[in-house]
Amino acid sequence: MWAQRAWVGRFLPHDTPVGSELYAYSRLLNAVEGNTTFYAAPSPATVAKWAEQAAPGFRFVFKVPRLSPMNAGCATPTPSCRRSAR
Repeated sequence: MWAQRAWVGRFLPHDTPVGSELYAYSRLLNAVEGNTTFYAAPSPATVAKWAEQAAPGFRFVFKVPRLSPMNAGCATPTPSCRRSAR
């Protein structure tokens, strides 16, 4: 989300360097939803790098991976699925 170069000059400052989009984004908004985590888990090093680049207090909201046991069999809600969705 934050690496969209098309946002530079529209939502992010015009002078945002390539690779600094998260830094700029985290000063504009206080959280981001990480859609990529639905498809694959980022490495711990990647998450640590994101945390270093973001403003203090910035929140990352990661999606549960699609292959997670939490997503398996939840088409028909069961008590355990309902609890995990809260």
